[in-house]
Amino acid sequence: MLSIPLTETGYSRRLRSSFPRFILLSSDVQIANKSHLRRARHPFARGVQQRDPLGPLLFCLLTRNLSRSLQSPFNVWYLDDATLGGDFELVSRDFQTIVKIGASLGLELNTSKCEFVVCGGTPTQQQVTRQKMKLLCPGVIFPDKETLTLLGAPVFPEAIPPVLEKKIQQAELMTSRLESRPTKLCFC
Repeated sequence: MLSIPLTETGYSRRLRSSFPRFILLSSDVQIANKSHLRRARHPFARGVQQRDPLGPLLFCLLTRNLSRSLQSPFNVWYLDDATLGGDFELVSRDFQTIVKIGASLGLELNTSKCEFVVCGGTPTQQQVTRQKMKLLCPGVIFPDKETLTLLGAPVFPEAIPPVLEKKIQQAELMTSRLESRPTKLCFC
């Protein structure tokens, strides 16, 4: 299994050519000018701006064909996080496809956040597979079964206790913050 985070680096030109009508609507801006309101059209400077409500949709539209072109039998995407699973040859080929096509779309793979897990095989076979992945993706992380999660959910039973402990700590912190806030009365 390979978890792949992508970083947007400037894909507005590609989106503008693929979805011109949609982009033009989102780039119309209302500008107040003293006593009247005028419409002005401003081109995107570089990519979709952070916190733009259309950002996730545009990113998904951009990566849709890329995600559908991959051959791994397990191919799951959530916005800019991709998870691939299958035999090493398929996953490594798809990984190379993501790097190549992603670059042409203005996307950059953050290899320091990529995770790779080997399931099955002998310990020697697992080690050989990890070495191949290190060559393909320098900086890749090899999480153990006790820490492996997918979108915050434990993948293996061994990861359930640490995940639950973290959630309990987060809940305790949240309730302590709520308890420390002064009570305010509200009359409606």
